[in-house]
Amino acid sequence: MLFDKIIKGKRAFKLKVKPKGYGNLNKPVPDEIPKPNVGCGIHTDKCQGLLFSWIVSQEEAMDYDDVEGTITSTRELLTEDTGLVECRNGVTRKGHKYIYNIQKMRYSGEGMPVPEVSYNLNFNVNIDGVNYFINGNYVEVGITGLRDSLGFSLFQKSVEEKHPGENYSVKDIMKMFFRDPYDENYKEGFLMNVSEDESMDEQFPDHPLSMLRKYVKWVIENN
Repeated sequence: MLFDKIIKGKRAFKLKVKPKGYGNLNKPVPDEIPKPNVGCGIHTDKCQGLLFSWIVSQEEAMDYDDVEGTITSTRELLTEDTGLVECRNGVTRKGHKYIYNIQKMRYSGEGMPVPEVSYNLNFNVNIDGVNYFINGNYVEVGITGLRDSLGFSLFQKSVEEKHPGENYSVKDIMKMFFRDPYDENYKEGFLMNVSEDESMDEQFPDHPLSMLRKYVKWVIENN
């Protein structure tokens, strides 16, 4: 099989993974990640991102032509602390098929005043019949939650202006604030919120979700 020949022959890693501004890892790539592989990361005063890429088989790759199926299968694996933010497919600048999804995860621990949120990337790109996979994790550092807080305030103001006299409670508006990006009737898991819409990225360029979307665009434009 082509996949086996690639692994045994150590074929050149053709996917460009590391943008300008991203550094090499200061630790070895974990042993469980198949070779050949590439790892890189970025750290700012507001975001920390970590990326690994390796080659996978056709069976392990997402279906490049089936966004709806990918959304469905992604939802089947969600928990109350995970949610779908985005799922898209297309063709890179050089004509290679790709598909990706972005999920968010909420986690808490001892000594944490509020739960932290990370944004996780699953990204497949097919180059010359080889399926490359990128796994990314971006988390907010420093003062957290500003995007959510400002986004909720703006959304609350918008709802009140559009529906004067309705007297919505904060709880009512909160229910409207959280919603699945592809199905308004889907209410499971840790739902995406209005502040995480792509239209808000420009206002928060250093937020981990904005940085992650910027990375996805870089991969598409440079492969």
